[in-house]
Amino acid sequence: MHDKVFIEGLEIEALIGIYDWERRIRQTLVFDIEMAFDNRIPAASDDIALTLNYKDVSKRLIDYVGQSGFGLVETLAERCAGLILSEFNVSHVRLKLSKPGAVARRARGRGGHRAWKGLMGRACLSLGSNINAEANLRSAVAALRARFGEIALSAAYVFPAVGFDGVDFLNAAAVIDSDLDPLALNDWLHALEDAHGRDRGGPRFGDRTLDIDIVFYDDLVREWPGQLQLPRDELRHAFVLMPLAEIAPDWVEPRSGKALQDLWRAHREHGARWMRVAL
Repeated sequence: MHDKVFIEGLEIEALIGIYDWERRIRQTLVFDIEMAFDNRIPAASDDIALTLNYKDVSKRLIDYVGQSGFGLVETLAERCAGLILSEFNVSHVRLKLSKPGAVARRARGRGGHRAWKGLMGRACLSLGSNINAEANLRSAVAALRARFGEIALSAAYVFPAVGFDGVDFLNAAAVIDSDLDPLALNDWLHALEDAHGRDRGGPRFGDRTLDIDIVFYDDLVREWPGQLQLPRDELRHAFVLMPLAEIAPDWVEPRSGKALQDLWRAHREHGARWMRVAL
């Protein structure tokens, strides 16, 4: 006879990631765990000490994860499932580990494990920086590739600051296939900005170490108050539209029904020249 014990929403802070910027900030990992154990012995003896103590499991994970040096969330999920299986009297473990922008699941029994990853949608992103711009954009692109795999990437172009007097920006665009929904992707991008030193306490328009916005997510037309608007209104600016039209000319803007290449041809700044930087 087997019972199940659940631990849900266990939050543990850790330094984890494959890039230096990820190892500079503590990120909150969230664990959801299902454990199966044989309850016949504690049931026969009526001894609570022989049952599976979820508090002991939680404390062990907090100690282990807090000192973790792993780069991949999938590896940490696998090790945590194995730790529970080997140190506690359980016959099966299902573990879901979430970090900002990434989810790893492991099902472990005495016979093995399995992992899942699913695709949700395609997103067009606008990237910009005017502080250590080339280095920050290249770092951001590396992080996107590490998280989402192959991406379509434009060149970067020098554009003047919009909305304030400041140093010129480098702006680029990327198209990714995402396994995150729009809000989760937005949160992941915010964490990436923060890891690059983004200051959210300043004015709305100002210098930026890194700015990454979702311009399109499939053909969604929706607004989440105070969080996200799709498509993004900044598409009207050349620094957003031109790089996107370069890599996704046939992408249809859902409100107008027009392809990006046609919107760019009709733009007032079409034909102007900007300095180009390869990323």
